[in-house]
Amino acid sequence: MTASEENNAIIQKALNLAKKNLGKTYPNPSVACILTNKKNKILSSGVTGIGGRPHAEIIAIKKIKNINEVENLYVTLEPCFHHGMTEPCINEILKLPNLKNVFICTKDPYHKVNEKSINLLKEKNINVFLNDKKNDAIILNQGFFSTQLINRPTISVKIATSLDGKIACKNGQSKWITNEKSRQFVQKIRSQYDCILTTHKTILCDNPTLNVRYPKLSKHQPIRIIIDRNFTLLKNFENLNIFKTAHSQKTILFTEKNILNITLENIQLIQLAECNLKEIFAKLCDLGITRVLVESGGQLITSLFRERSIDKLYWFQSNKIIGNDGIPAIRDLCADNINDSEIFRLMDLKRFDDDILKILINEENLSKITYYF
Repeated sequence: MTASEENNAIIQKALNLAKKNLGKTYPNPSVACILTNKKNKILSSGVTGIGGRPHAEIIAIKKIKNINEVENLYVTLEPCFHHGMTEPCINEILKLPNLKNVFICTKDPYHKVNEKSINLLKEKNINVFLNDKKNDAIILNQGFFSTQLINRPTISVKIATSLDGKIACKNGQSKWITNEKSRQFVQKIRSQYDCILTTHKTILCDNPTLNVRYPKLSKHQPIRIIIDRNFTLLKNFENLNIFKTAHSQKTILFTEKNILNITLENIQLIQLAECNLKEIFAKLCDLGITRVLVESGGQLITSLFRERSIDKLYWFQSNKIIGNDGIPAIRDLCADNINDSEIFRLMDLKRFDDDILKILINEENLSKITYYF
């Protein structure tokens, strides 16, 4: 293995480590840091803590018994330069007396950081290498980059359909289109997101809980976001699981109705002049939310497709056939030319017995972020 291959292998380990805390670090990205000695033997590692603190670099440095051994630092995002709730990470990094090389996947787009740490390291005669796994790092924390650069969280959609693309029979019955193994994997997906976004129609139709039920993953629950323009759920809230469990899982409801004299225990109500997607996404940015998983019916999903807001698709497909009278996952998109169709690239393919999961990304949306780098 060449030196370059060895460096890439360590950066890949850092990227894999950063995945473990996805959905648990907002408003910060999930970053990983690895420290090695002269022979590139790993001495310690760290990943951003729950809630965004402490940062990965600080965790990795504090684990070191002898900081004199550290000659190389690998990190998936440029170290922070600014004073926030804590001191800048770059200050602690520069206290490593024998640090010679810093390997960084990508620059930080935040204006108080962008290239400032990189330039300071160079001023201190430390070699800085921007790694060729930049795109992997951006995809990993696309929500963070998206909020900084295009003022919306990253939007992922989970769809479960029959083989012919239906989400339910014509009477609305949909349990269960996919099998138990597929539904178990959905728990893992949910655990990697800051919030789950749905509509009042889905709440009334399915009465979901929208939580993470795996014991190993359930310690940290995603926020539940409900769009209910006319506050229809107020008439039924006592019978709905999402309200019964609001004491243990943060829940936010967006509405256009006047909420001045309305209070619901453990529910945060947010009134918008218009509950359109642009306004909702901007508000989610204000709340520090970076990663959104949409689980809803065809109407919201179709709106997201029309606005080209979907960055990633988790499409579960079973071996069942429902027929043309079933309810489609996606409604009319008014596509007149096949060349104007939205294109998603297959990232991964998984099998759960006879079910198939396609994980796809929207490269056009990704390019709006990578363009800045």
